[in-house]
Amino acid sequence: MDASRKPLAMPQSYAAYAEKHELYELLQTLMEELCIRKPEDPLQYLVDKLELPADIVNVPKIIVNGPPVSGKYSLASLLSERLSTVHIVPQTLVEADDTNLGDEARQLLKEKKKIPADLWAKLILARTIRSDCQQRGWVISGYPRTKAEAFELQVIGVHPKHYLVLQVPNSTLQERCVGKHVDPRTGERYHKLYRVPSDPSVVARLVDVSTQTLEEFPRRVEEYRQNSPSVDEAFQPFLHVVNGDQPFQDISSEVFKIVPKRLRSDAPRTPRVVLFGEMGAGKSTQAAQIAERYGLVNLPSEILLQQAVVSGSAVGRAMKPFLDRNAAVPDELVMKVLKQRMTQLDCQAHGWILHGFPKTAAQAETLEAAGFMPDRVVYMHVPKMVTIRRLADRCYDPVTGERYHMGNNRPPKEIRERMKKHPHDDEDHIEMCLAKQAAQIADLADFYGERACVIDASLTKDKVLGALEGRIIFPRHTELEVEVAILEDLNY
Repeated sequence: MDASRKPLAMPQSYAAYAEKHELYELLQTLMEELCIRKPEDPLQYLVDKLELPADIVNVPKIIVNGPPVSGKYSLASLLSERLSTVHIVPQTLVEADDTNLGDEARQLLKEKKKIPADLWAKLILARTIRSDCQQRGWVISGYPRTKAEAFELQVIGVHPKHYLVLQVPNSTLQERCVGKHVDPRTGERYHKLYRVPSDPSVVARLVDVSTQTLEEFPRRVEEYRQNSPSVDEAFQPFLHVVNGDQPFQDISSEVFKIVPKRLRSDAPRTPRVVLFGEMGAGKSTQAAQIAERYGLVNLPSEILLQQAVVSGSAVGRAMKPFLDRNAAVPDELVMKVLKQRMTQLDCQAHGWILHGFPKTAAQAETLEAAGFMPDRVVYMHVPKMVTIRRLADRCYDPVTGERYHMGNNRPPKEIRERMKKHPHDDEDHIEMCLAKQAAQIADLADFYGERACVIDASLTKDKVLGALEGRIIFPRHTELEVEVAILEDLNY
């Protein structure tokens, strides 16, 4: 298509469909899997991967790390239990692995040699690709311990979605050394103060390893302090530092606020914004500022209709009689104008901010039926009396046509006597319009439901702009996440 002769149009439904089904994230995940796994038959591997249920593809993958006796094992056990994942303790893999990898690792330990980082990585990979880990996810505790181990994990393809680090001062670690116990039958670790087993029979067979821990403690802590900065740096995109110097219940509460969250997506999302609210809420002013500051396409519906009329197009000629007598333009004509503008490349590439339409739930439904799905909807609410004052105090100079406001933009003294007031700015007329708007806004708020948020547009322009920025440009989470505050009673 020659975009120089006719504006390039792209169906809005393409972007909405891709975001709804997270196609960008899916393709990114599949490409990562291919590059990491390097299957002999890439197409069959992709087919097998796509046949897995969505909740299996997005299973938890977590590493919990921290200094000795910081509680990383207990936290990993709790995460594994709550999330129904597999808890992987690297030290126990050597005993449990019945392959050549396990034999090699056991032989090294028998010879009192260290297991190299590449062998550890192979052991862990072999465990994570087993069916239970693939279907339920995994939590690894206490590993990696060095930069080399972190590097080998990454090279072989073991990538966490969350890397949790417990931060605990040495003084607290020293206190926790005393009271550490192990169940000789299961290898499960406990503490007489911080993690006590509920089963009396387990309590009876616990072995106190505090003495052994105290002997090794200074060296192990020093090794951790030296290696942790480089390990944390290796997992920086997934890193969450957690205060471990607090009761275990508080630690777990903090962690479970982190773990359910999805990582911020790198998908190229363009804001598709709808502003609605009472007359005089400042929608046009704020939309223009947001568009200019962040490069969105400003779509004031009334101006777009006027431009269509001036252009002399067929749809413009059809609308002219309605605009000339100040009557409502039929929705189908409005949608023709909007569709022509919103499918152009700049709206697709940079996003758009629409205001003045929709004004009713029926119009909102028509907009979405045409494929224009807003991903950010903001109700700019202004109390009735504030709206009346804003509009009733407006005036204009009949000589120059300049607009003024007797409250915040007063005309010069020498021309005040000739100021005129538009009939629509009469208080009675304003109240009549607000009464009509109230029902429409309530229906519109009900239509958008939890997709919409409310801001107080009676504040200063700067504060309203800040509130809009927080909900339009910097939404919390990968998807729009706003406080749901739709007003059931607009108090009109």
